[in-house]
Amino acid sequence: MNEQGYDAVYIVNQIMSSKFLLKHIREEGGAYGTNAMHTSGYALFSSYDDPNVLRTINQFIKGCEWIRNGEYTEKDIVEARLSLFGDIDAPREPQTLGFDEVVSGKTTQMRQEQRDLLLNVTKDQLVDIANKAYESDASMQTFVFGNKHSVKEVENKDDWVIEDLACSLCSTNRKRKLGY
Repeated sequence: MNEQGYDAVYIVNQIMSSKFLLKHIREEGGAYGTNAMHTSGYALFSSYDDPNVLRTINQFIKGCEWIRNGEYTEKDIVEARLSLFGDIDAPREPQTLGFDEVVSGKTTQMRQEQRDLLLNVTKDQLVDIANKAYESDASMQTFVFGNKHSVKEVENKDDWVIEDLACSLCSTNRKRKLGY
Protein backbone atom coordinates (compact mmCIF):
# COMPACT_ATOMS: atom_id res chain seq x y z
CA MET A 1 0.00 0.00 0.00
CA ASN A 2 1.41 3.44 -0.87
CA GLU A 3 1.80 6.22 1.70
CA GLN A 4 -1.53 7.77 0.74
CA GLY A 5 -3.23 4.43 1.32
CA TYR A 6 -1.33 3.91 4.54
CA ASP A 7 -2.58 7.19 5.97
CA ALA A 8 -6.11 6.88 4.60
CA VAL A 9 -6.50 3.36 6.00
CA TYR A 10 -6.88 5.07 9.39
CA ILE A 11 -10.16 6.54 8.13
CA VAL A 12 -11.27 3.13 6.83
CA ASN A 13 -10.45 1.52 10.19
CA GLN A 14 -12.24 4.23 12.13
CA ILE A 15 -15.36 3.88 9.97
CA MET A 16 -15.38 0.10 10.33
CA SER A 17 -14.81 0.25 14.09
CA SER A 18 -17.44 2.87 14.85
CA LYS A 19 -20.09 2.10 12.22
CA PHE A 20 -19.95 -1.68 11.84
CA LEU A 21 -18.04 -3.44 14.59
CA LEU A 22 -19.49 -1.39 17.43
CA LYS A 23 -23.04 -2.21 16.33
CA HIS A 24 -22.60 -5.87 15.44
CA ILE A 25 -20.05 -7.00 18.02
CA ARG A 26 -20.57 -4.78 21.03
CA GLU A 27 -24.22 -3.76 20.89
CA GLU A 28 -25.71 -6.93 19.34
CA GLY A 29 -23.05 -9.49 20.30
CA GLY A 30 -22.44 -8.45 23.87
CA ALA A 31 -18.67 -7.83 23.77
CA TYR A 32 -17.40 -5.09 26.04
CA GLY A 33 -15.43 -3.48 23.20
CA THR A 34 -14.12 -3.98 19.66
CA ASN A 35 -11.70 -2.39 17.21
CA ALA A 36 -10.08 -2.64 13.76
CA MET A 37 -6.59 -1.44 12.93
CA HIS A 38 -3.59 -2.00 10.65
CA THR A 39 -0.01 -2.47 11.68
CA SER A 40 2.98 -3.70 9.71
CA GLY A 41 0.73 -4.53 6.75
CA TYR A 42 -1.66 -6.70 8.76
CA ALA A 43 -5.32 -6.11 9.46
CA LEU A 44 -5.97 -6.65 13.16
CA PHE A 45 -9.33 -6.98 14.84
CA SER A 46 -10.05 -7.20 18.51
CA SER A 47 -12.91 -7.67 20.88
CA TYR A 48 -12.81 -7.56 24.63
CA ASP A 49 -14.74 -9.61 27.18
CA ASP A 50 -16.60 -11.24 24.32
CA PRO A 51 -19.24 -13.91 25.10
CA ASN A 52 -19.63 -14.92 21.42
CA VAL A 53 -16.21 -15.63 19.94
CA LEU A 54 -17.30 -17.51 16.83
CA ARG A 55 -20.07 -15.01 16.05
CA THR A 56 -17.57 -12.18 16.42
CA ILE A 57 -15.13 -13.77 13.97
CA ASN A 58 -17.94 -14.00 11.43
CA GLN A 59 -18.77 -10.32 12.08
CA PHE A 60 -15.13 -9.38 11.39
CA ILE A 61 -15.42 -11.12 8.01
CA LYS A 62 -18.76 -9.40 7.28
CA GLY A 63 -17.23 -6.08 8.33
CA CYS A 64 -14.48 -6.55 5.73
CA GLU A 65 -17.12 -7.13 3.05
CA TRP A 66 -19.12 -4.13 4.27
CA ILE A 67 -16.15 -1.74 4.18
CA ARG A 68 -14.90 -3.05 0.81
CA ASN A 69 -18.35 -2.46 -0.68
CA GLY A 70 -18.37 1.15 0.54
CA GLU A 71 -21.57 0.72 2.54
CA TYR A 72 -21.05 3.91 4.52
CA THR A 73 -21.97 7.54 4.01
CA GLU A 74 -20.12 10.82 3.54
CA LYS A 75 -21.25 11.69 7.08
CA ASP A 76 -19.46 8.56 8.34
CA ILE A 77 -16.27 9.73 6.60
CA VAL A 78 -16.55 13.21 8.17
CA GLU A 79 -17.06 11.68 11.64
CA ALA A 80 -14.04 9.40 11.15
CA ARG A 81 -11.92 12.38 10.12
CA LEU A 82 -13.01 14.37 13.18
CA SER A 83 -12.08 11.47 15.44
CA LEU A 84 -8.66 11.11 13.82
CA PHE A 85 -7.95 14.83 13.89
CA GLY A 86 -8.79 14.83 17.59
CA ASP A 87 -5.79 12.52 18.02
CA ILE A 88 -3.53 14.17 15.43
CA ASP A 89 -4.19 17.70 16.69
CA ALA A 90 -4.19 16.91 20.40
CA PRO A 91 -2.06 19.40 22.34
CA ARG A 92 1.50 18.26 22.94
CA GLU A 93 3.80 19.24 25.75
CA PRO A 94 6.70 21.38 24.46
CA GLN A 95 9.33 18.89 25.60
CA THR A 96 7.77 16.12 23.48
CA LEU A 97 7.68 18.01 20.19
CA GLY A 98 11.22 17.18 19.08
CA PHE A 99 10.96 13.71 20.59
CA ASP A 100 7.86 12.99 18.47
CA GLU A 101 9.78 13.87 15.30
CA VAL A 102 12.70 11.62 16.24
CA VAL A 103 10.49 8.65 17.15
CA SER A 104 7.96 8.91 14.31
CA GLY A 105 10.29 10.42 11.71
CA LYS A 106 7.54 12.90 10.78
CA THR A 107 8.30 16.59 10.65
CA THR A 108 5.68 19.28 11.19
CA GLN A 109 5.46 19.66 7.40
CA MET A 110 4.94 15.91 6.97
CA ARG A 111 2.16 15.96 9.59
CA GLN A 112 0.46 18.80 7.70
CA GLU A 113 0.73 16.83 4.45
CA GLN A 114 -0.90 13.87 6.24
CA ARG A 115 -3.73 16.11 7.46
CA ASP A 116 -4.23 17.48 3.93
CA LEU A 117 -4.34 13.97 2.52
CA LEU A 118 -6.89 12.85 5.11
CA LEU A 119 -9.02 15.93 4.39
CA ASN A 120 -8.96 15.40 0.63
CA VAL A 121 -9.30 11.62 0.25
CA THR A 122 -12.56 10.73 -1.52
CA LYS A 123 -14.99 7.92 -0.85
CA ASP A 124 -13.94 6.20 -4.09
CA GLN A 125 -10.32 6.31 -2.92
CA LEU A 126 -11.35 4.91 0.47
CA VAL A 127 -13.20 2.03 -1.19
CA ASP A 128 -10.09 1.29 -3.26
CA ILE A 129 -7.93 1.39 -0.13
CA ALA A 130 -10.38 -0.84 1.75
CA ASN A 131 -10.24 -3.39 -1.06
CA LYS A 132 -6.45 -3.49 -0.76
CA ALA A 133 -6.36 -3.43 3.03
CA TYR A 134 -9.06 -6.08 3.50
CA GLU A 135 -8.41 -8.37 0.56
CA SER A 136 -11.05 -11.06 0.33
CA ASP A 137 -8.60 -13.79 -0.66
CA ALA A 138 -6.13 -13.08 2.14
CA SER A 139 -5.66 -15.89 4.62
CA MET A 140 -6.85 -15.26 8.13
CA GLN A 141 -5.33 -16.30 11.42
CA THR A 142 -7.41 -15.87 14.50
CA PHE A 143 -6.07 -15.51 18.00
CA VAL A 144 -8.50 -15.45 20.87
CA PHE A 145 -7.30 -14.56 24.34
CA GLY A 146 -10.11 -15.43 26.63
CA ASN A 147 -11.53 -17.08 29.67
CA LYS A 148 -13.03 -20.50 30.36
CA HIS A 149 -16.26 -19.53 28.58
CA SER A 150 -14.51 -18.66 25.32
CA VAL A 151 -12.50 -21.90 25.52
CA LYS A 152 -15.68 -23.96 25.78
CA GLU A 153 -17.08 -22.31 22.66
CA VAL A 154 -14.23 -23.52 20.43
CA GLU A 155 -12.63 -26.48 22.24
CA ASN A 156 -14.47 -29.06 20.11
CA LYS A 157 -13.47 -27.45 16.81
CA ASP A 158 -10.89 -29.58 14.96
CA ASP A 159 -9.25 -26.60 13.28
CA TRP A 160 -8.42 -24.77 16.53
CA VAL A 161 -5.27 -25.18 18.61
CA ILE A 162 -5.57 -24.45 22.32
CA GLU A 163 -2.54 -23.31 24.30
CA ASP A 164 -2.20 -22.28 27.94
CA LEU A 165 -0.28 -19.03 28.27
CA ALA A 166 0.99 -17.42 31.41
CA CYS A 167 -0.30 -13.88 31.54
CA SER A 168 2.04 -11.50 33.32
CA LEU A 169 -0.69 -8.85 33.48
CA CYS A 170 -3.07 -10.99 35.48
CA SER A 171 -2.93 -13.53 38.26
CA THR A 172 -4.40 -16.45 36.30
CA ASN A 173 -3.48 -18.31 33.14
CA ARG A 174 -5.49 -17.45 30.06
CA LYS A 175 -6.30 -19.60 27.03
CA ARG A 176 -5.26 -18.73 23.50
CA LYS A 177 -7.08 -20.14 20.52
CA LEU A 178 -5.49 -20.29 17.11
CA GLY A 179 -7.04 -21.37 13.90
CA TYR A 180 -9.71 -20.97 11.30
